[in-house]
Amino acid sequence: LRIAAIVLACGLATATYRLIELPVRARRARWTATWVWIAGMATVAAAGGAVYLAGGVASRVGPVQLAQRLRSHDQPACPPALQGGGLDLLNYCRRSERRDGPPEVALLGDSHADHLFDALANADGRSWLFAGNSSCPPVSGVIVQTEQPGCLEKFQRIVRYLASAEGASIQSVVLVSFGGYALDTDYAADHLANHMGPSTMLIAGARAAAAKALLFERGLDAFVSELIALRKRVVLIEDVPEFPFLPNECASRPALGRWLRERLGSLRCALPRAEVEARQAAYLQLSARIAARHPELQLVHMLDRVCTRTLCPVTNAGGELLYDDSHHLSWVGATQVAASIAPELSPDPPPSHDPFEQPDDLPVDSKALLDAMRHDCCTELPPAEIDKHRDKP
Repeated sequence: LRIAAIVLACGLATATYRLIELPVRARRARWTATWVWIAGMATVAAAGGAVYLAGGVASRVGPVQLAQRLRSHDQPACPPALQGGGLDLLNYCRRSERRDGPPEVALLGDSHADHLFDALANADGRSWLFAGNSSCPPVSGVIVQTEQPGCLEKFQRIVRYLASAEGASIQSVVLVSFGGYALDTDYAADHLANHMGPSTMLIAGARAAAAKALLFERGLDAFVSELIALRKRVVLIEDVPEFPFLPNECASRPALGRWLRERLGSLRCALPRAEVEARQAAYLQLSARIAARHPELQLVHMLDRVCTRTLCPVTNAGGELLYDDSHHLSWVGATQVAASIAPELSPDPPPSHDPFEQPDDLPVDSKALLDAMRHDCCTELPPAEIDKHRDKP
């Protein structure tokens, strides 16, 4: 009987194990695997949605911008006189794609000249040379101290080249640089992140904005004077705005996500022009004073090219980014700016006009003066003298 009971118990145990316990365990395992898959898919969906609403990965650039960046770091055909080593070694020195003759135009400056070079050269059509150094403004007689050593020596080397027989072919010199060297506070998002903005830059040892502005103006004025003394046509292009946010966040993809973030106040894609002008006030004023002292200098106002009357946006009407970062133009932005500036850089003289034409906004006394000048110019000959020359070719 006991043996029968043991056999029966083993049979029941086996039956309940196979018929009840194993199915329950298998069902629990299947439910566990199902929930793991559901949680994984939800995580991936959430991550994808976040990237979608953010407009993609901020560091990603399109194929056009990538090709432009790679080409901008190539340095073919640097003139031998600008090659070398030591403190005056330039990290920007290259020719434009059109190299069928000696360079006719030189672009000098820092990375803010670099972002314009290819677009300006393409729009202008002449042979261009770009020479300069990142974080080094084109100044003379003052030492600008940044993370880049030897700024003064680098631009002295460039001036020597322009004064040489090799640089005689260059008739026009275009100057472009960061406008914040004379400031003492950081504002652009990239400068706030990398701690390499105006607050770390010294001019002749000065750190305060007032002293830096005075020294920067003196150095830029002296550099312009040297170029004019070399009989070069000099063009000074003012700087682009700085943005306290990263423009990549404002890319047009996706429009819905950007629209929602703008409405929620978590995304800025433009600055009031008044805010930009306030930031650049000292720089714009010193540029105007230098232009007033040098009538030969051509001053190009950048904000008129990248801002409306009230706003400075980081995208164009088609949603394309005008800036690569918080203070450098993208290829799209540079092309847009170059198209508007290139006609003003043309070596052709402006069309002739009547020197005595009266603009509507002249004061009354000026109009009277012009009337007198016209009278003196054109009615002084007596009638007999006029008749004598009338039939001559």
